[in-house]
Amino acid sequence: MKIKLLWAAYLTAPLMHWPSDAQMVIFFTHLIAVAPGRLSPPSPPTGSPRILIAHGTRDNVYSVYGSKYYIVPYLKSDGYDVAYHEFDGPHWVPEPVARYIFNWIAH
Repeated sequence: MKIKLLWAAYLTAPLMHWPSDAQMVIFFTHLIAVAPGRLSPPSPPTGSPRILIAHGTRDNVYSVYGSKYYIVPYLKSDGYDVAYHEFDGPHWVPEPVARYIFNWIAH
C-alpha cells in the first residue's frame, strides 16, 4: 500500500502556503488548494508533490482568474504536476467537487 501525505489549504487562508518549512514539501505527495487567493511557493522549487487547484467560477471572495491565469501556470512553469478543476460554484466546496477532490487523491 502506497502512503500518501497531503497538505491542503482551504478557503479561509488567502494565501496558498506551503508548509512553514519549505523543506518539508519533500515529504508531501499531494497538495490541494481550494479557492486560493495568492501563492507563496518555496523558491527554488522543492519536492515533487502532485498539486490540485480547485476554484468556483462564482467565487465572490477571490477571483477564479488568479488561480487559472497566475497560480496554475506559475506552478507548472516551476515543473510541478498541477491539475486545475474549475467548477460552477461560489467560495465553498459543493459535494460533487469534494468527491472529485477525494477521487483525485485516491488516484
